[in-house]
Amino acid sequence: MRNVTEWNELVDCGANLLAGNDIADLPGMVAKMNGSKIGFENSFYGDGNAAMKIAEIIEHL
Repeated sequence: MRNVTEWNELVDCGANLLAGNDIADLPGMVAKMNGSKIGFENSFYGDGNAAMKIAEIIEHL
């Protein structure tokens, strides 16, 4: 339960909520997330091919 996050993009797409530090807010937060559609249309962290790209660069050094 936090007021800030390093993962703002996950809050923006609806995958996470910042619950704050008031435990009374938790039931509402759970209800809000339950059954919600998460917008993962964007690839925030790359295309999953970083290791292959790095290996190709190293191979050509």
